[in-house]
Amino acid sequence: CIGVALHIRIEDGWLQVSLISSIGRSAIAMQSPGVLSPLLLLLSLAIFPVGTAAGGGGDDPSSSSRTSTITSGTALDAALLADLLPPISPRCIESGQRSSGTGTFNLSYEPYPGDASRTFSSNAWRTEETNLYQATMGYTDPQNTNTTWTVRIGTGGNIYSLIGPFGEAIPPQLWDFSPFVDEVWQAVPTDLTRNKPGKDKDGIHGHWFVHQAGSYKWDPPYTNDWAGGGGPMYGPSIAHYCTSSAGADGTNEGQDGGGGGGITACTFASWGQHGWIPTLFASPIIFVTRYAICGDGFLETTYAVHNMMTGRTDRKSDRVPMSGARSAGGGGDEEALESALPSSTVEVNVDGSTGHNNTSRRRLQASVDWADDEIEGAPVRIGIVSLPWGGLRTSTLRDVVLSRPDGTLIDSPPPRPPRFGDPKVHSPRARDTGGFTIFAQDLPHPDNTPEFSLPCRLPSGQTVDFCTESQILETPGSSRPSFVVGQDNPAHLDIGWSRPWQDVIGLELQPTTPFNQGCLECQLQLTNPRTNVTFPIKSVKHFVYQGTRFIFSPQQQGIGALDELNSMFKAGDTIEIWLADRGLGPEDNLALTHVHGTDEESDSSSNYRIPRRILYGLSHHVRDYTVWTVNAFPKIDPGDTLVSRQYFLVDRYSNSAQKALDWVPETLLDQYDAGELPGNEIRLYMEDGGTSFGASVGGEACTRGAEICSGRTVPTGLTRALFQVTCAGESFIGWDRYHFSPPSSQEDATPLRSYVCINQPINVRPTFKLLGYFPEGECTVLNGSTLDESFCTVDVPADLEASNSAAAAAASDVARTQGSVGANGDAEEEATSSTPRPIAHVLLEDNIVGMSERCTATSEIVRSTQSSLGDTNSSTSLLATMSHTDPRDKRRSWQMKVGQGGNIESFEGVYGESLSPAEVLQNIIQSGNGMYFTSQASSHSPNVASHCDDTSCSFASLGHQVVESSDHSSNDDVIFFTRYANCGDGTIEETLVVHNAAGPNQPEAPTLTSLSISQRDIRTSTFRNILTPSPSGNATSFMHTPFPETKLAMKDSGGFVTLTENLKNPSTPVFDLPCWHSDLGAKTFCNESDIEDLGFQHARFVVALDSFCVPFEDDNGRLTCAIEDILPEMQFGCAGCRLLLVNRDTNRRIEVHDIYRWAMALPNAKPGTKQMVIKPIGSADASTINSMFRKGAEIGIEYVDWGDSGDKNNALALIFGQDRPSDVALSDRHGIVSTISFGRDISNNRYQAFRIRSSIPAHVQPGNSFVKRQYLATGPYIGMHELAESWVEQVYQASLDQTTYANIGQAITLYSNAEETLVGAVAGSDSCRQGTPRCAGHSVPRRDSRAMWHVRCGSENYVSTDNRKCSSDGNAKPVYTLLGFFEDGSCEFVNRASFDGSFC
Repeated sequence: CIGVALHIRIEDGWLQVSLISSIGRSAIAMQSPGVLSPLLLLLSLAIFPVGTAAGGGGDDPSSSSRTSTITSGTALDAALLADLLPPISPRCIESGQRSSGTGTFNLSYEPYPGDASRTFSSNAWRTEETNLYQATMGYTDPQNTNTTWTVRIGTGGNIYSLIGPFGEAIPPQLWDFSPFVDEVWQAVPTDLTRNKPGKDKDGIHGHWFVHQAGSYKWDPPYTNDWAGGGGPMYGPSIAHYCTSSAGADGTNEGQDGGGGGGITACTFASWGQHGWIPTLFASPIIFVTRYAICGDGFLETTYAVHNMMTGRTDRKSDRVPMSGARSAGGGGDEEALESALPSSTVEVNVDGSTGHNNTSRRRLQASVDWADDEIEGAPVRIGIVSLPWGGLRTSTLRDVVLSRPDGTLIDSPPPRPPRFGDPKVHSPRARDTGGFTIFAQDLPHPDNTPEFSLPCRLPSGQTVDFCTESQILETPGSSRPSFVVGQDNPAHLDIGWSRPWQDVIGLELQPTTPFNQGCLECQLQLTNPRTNVTFPIKSVKHFVYQGTRFIFSPQQQGIGALDELNSMFKAGDTIEIWLADRGLGPEDNLALTHVHGTDEESDSSSNYRIPRRILYGLSHHVRDYTVWTVNAFPKIDPGDTLVSRQYFLVDRYSNSAQKALDWVPETLLDQYDAGELPGNEIRLYMEDGGTSFGASVGGEACTRGAEICSGRTVPTGLTRALFQVTCAGESFIGWDRYHFSPPSSQEDATPLRSYVCINQPINVRPTFKLLGYFPEGECTVLNGSTLDESFCTVDVPADLEASNSAAAAAASDVARTQGSVGANGDAEEEATSSTPRPIAHVLLEDNIVGMSERCTATSEIVRSTQSSLGDTNSSTSLLATMSHTDPRDKRRSWQMKVGQGGNIESFEGVYGESLSPAEVLQNIIQSGNGMYFTSQASSHSPNVASHCDDTSCSFASLGHQVVESSDHSSNDDVIFFTRYANCGDGTIEETLVVHNAAGPNQPEAPTLTSLSISQRDIRTSTFRNILTPSPSGNATSFMHTPFPETKLAMKDSGGFVTLTENLKNPSTPVFDLPCWHSDLGAKTFCNESDIEDLGFQHARFVVALDSFCVPFEDDNGRLTCAIEDILPEMQFGCAGCRLLLVNRDTNRRIEVHDIYRWAMALPNAKPGTKQMVIKPIGSADASTINSMFRKGAEIGIEYVDWGDSGDKNNALALIFGQDRPSDVALSDRHGIVSTISFGRDISNNRYQAFRIRSSIPAHVQPGNSFVKRQYLATGPYIGMHELAESWVEQVYQASLDQTTYANIGQAITLYSNAEETLVGAVAGSDSCRQGTPRCAGHSVPRRDSRAMWHVRCGSENYVSTDNRKCSSDGNAKPVYTLLGFFEDGSCEFVNRASFDGSFC
């Protein structure tokens, strides 16, 4: 049952044997003739059994000089790091041994050799770097200098610099709030359940992102620059070990002097820190990262992400906030102590003692209550890990070349990388690639002709990003922007966009059509055809900004670029734009390649929800940054460890693809459960009365002291990570990493600060040292002492690390195949069960199309969302609350409440509530079969599935009839799937899928013909103005008093409307009066054609009585005012218009808030009069107005000259998109035009609201669906137009038919107990822990399938495709659960069972 590895090495007649096992190791060395080697090997096995130690070298005085391995680190660190990781790959060892190059490491600080001038501060790089530097590793090959590279590694074990023959590859450290913790290569795990940024308050963050590199500088003064505070908190190193099979000079030279002969590797462990600080969350993450130099340009990188939380909810040292006082002392029983003390506060030590001699003791609440966090105290589970999160310096490596599964390259040479988050760019899964991606210097453009495809505008008005000249010629009516210089000396520095390292230039043009598109890193040249002079540029911010300015970044920086442009172009010159004649041939390009693997093994593993995802793209023009990350989706429970082995290659581009493909089989993605790895024993020793202690590993005896406690080098189910924590000369030995931190409390919002030592200056930082994994309470006697790494004299074989890793892997394989070794020595069967995903989560994920790449690509810093789900069976309409607090701009914060139907019932920003009272934001579907209107919210349409994660919430509901007396049954016909996702910057992505659930054979099965998407009633008391952009997206029409049901075709709009609080009218405040015609009746307003051609005339209002105003019958402040009967009835008004009634004779005036009716006939009114219904402002009443007007006076109507400037206004943008050609074709086919309707609602006297809805033609037949993705954005009015415009292209709509559904989704299986009274469901390859499979369906609609429901009616239960099983007596409200899509009658075995979500 014990795995044993033998490492045998023969060199110059010496036979060296190292024995490694799961319980110990030994080493011997002897000299013998080669023929005696086998005999001496057998003799060594007999004399030196496993678990003993032997010296090396015998009596040969030269034995020590023959050791060619150089190490840095302790035997304890070596074992802790090697035993947790899989071994270095045999191929890496073999390649390193035969390599002609030299691998080195250096733990002493070396000045940075690269260009640091483009960082957040030109002089700050070295100041900061000296505080985080841990090591430099490098590879030099004199026979192939293209494979030479150097990396610099921070205290977190992450890479922050990689310099190859192409230069620096890591982006500059741009932001002063995140030096060396964002633009680096690092691991970033997230607990999706705990990540609740919506609960940010009092400056305390609810985000849960643990950074390997360290924390943002968001907790001043503790994390200010070192000169003014505590300095940034970089990931603290807790162990390191480096080894190089090399000569005594530290190089990798072999004994023959020709190079080769070994491998260089460094391994680092760190304690992960929360990126968002201050925080109340503790961090339970240990990162272990090994870098092994394989030669030939390869660097093997192995990550381990360990969740050191125990999973025991009664241990508060891993809870939030940390509970219990931290002090040294004797033993005791924690539970007994807690029960004996008052429940309000408890002072206890981690070991249960009650000592009072430590100044760092603190009082905290024992009962944890973190902002109603329902999962408080539950185990941390990591649901997503970026391995790595990072990116490339675009100016160094411009091109990203993906691979196909067969190893060939996609688009080689490729176009320039897309913008990060571009929805048109597919985010591949690792399994859809060849297992590697290449980053090249500067590949040539794939086209031979250097014509650049400028943006263009189609005849429909739609803007297309790039069009060639031939495309323009083929599409009559299309146009591209013209670039004609508008003045002499046209170029100037754009101060607003420029940065110290990047100039941005504006060049004035003659007025032309706006084209706000740009292109990042497109490498163009401007040509003046008059002189044929050219000028190189690298990026375009806006091709034509506001119709008059070309904004771009030049290749050349400084005033010389402006002088050159101003001498090159004169007023009236034409500017031609071409692709720069540049690019190196593939054979001349240098490249960096990431070998990430293909995830073939993850498909059948219960540890992974979905295969890894690759995200990449250019950041905005300020950052020299191509984002690159690989997302893994594991389930890292307490005690578990995720490991990933990857490779980075530096070489010529032409050599990289084949070399990388050959190394793909060496990649690894695996997960170890607690106790799965064998590891080695650790024993801690201390002398009586001593103040220091030592450690021995692998059963080796210590030469002094007595054994105090023993643990393991790897986590087990019964051990915890033991640390030495020091602060200002004090030492603590225990599991509480926050022992010396100041008190933390939720009540007074005092955060948990790992980077502060209590009662010490803020620039004094604690240090942390991992000692191993020990049972709780066994090492308390060591508290207050410190580790002496030389305390025990232990002889460690020089080249032990690689063979020790091999032994651990061998023993791990034995444990996996035979079961782990129990306490009695018998093999215990390994548990293989896992918890299936909730079926609601599966159904929502599979039926709602994915979020846009732009939304998902937004930085984790700004996307996290707080959400809480209520009772889906509640009698109230409210189901969920979502909120987001933006720490950078509170005006972009929001909160919304979601109803049972998945509709928005409330949306609040800094301006307050935006939806009208008793109104909701919902979707209404119409069928051509009579009065068939299906509402998402009417009568509380029942919720049938819901799920929330850290950035989004998804819902499914049954539609409900708007007309209660309708003969149609909507419950059988329409399912609404809705997802709301936080995209950051105040933007919310709203995705709706409307599924026609009617059966294909159902009588009068409806076809859904019209969709009113997101009908919204907006409070005019909150937002008084509507601004609508033109199709160009540039000019904006200001609508001060929109009239009822103003309709605009989507193709004629800019794709959004903006609502503002109280914006000053930009034009002369002349009010458009209503008009009328003796034969044609009244209109809300008239244009010149109505007046001149049709004979309409504007209304005149003449006072009919001296006391012409009296209170209206409802007595809510409204007045009826008698006017002469010279007008037809005008049963409409202008709600919320804020108008002035002006006496034309005296010029006296009074302000009114609303005009409800212009001219209304009342039955009891005086003959010859009609009534104007108004509501004055403030305390004005009938007597006030009557004192101003007399009979016969003409009433003038004017706008109030009111409103605030734009910078004082907040705004809400509703982004519904523009019709694309395919959408227009759909409209033409069905004779309906997609429209956006907006205006003041006059139905049912609901005058308080703007009504906004988009109406879309559809033809959704039974079994099919329609999907619409659109956006809301909230924030300051300044910049809202540009923000909304930038999201228009992300809007998406499409029809989903059976062809689409046939390629998506997964199997659903229903299980029941033997009595068939309980039923559960699992999806895909998940298995149920009990019961018998009864029927199988699918997660999405399939041909000949229908929605399968569980319907509960009081005490009765039904499982059926018929959801109308409840009796019609109305006493029992039915409760619905969607189970999937099944054939009719396929689940008859369980048709009366009750669904139990926890059954499986």
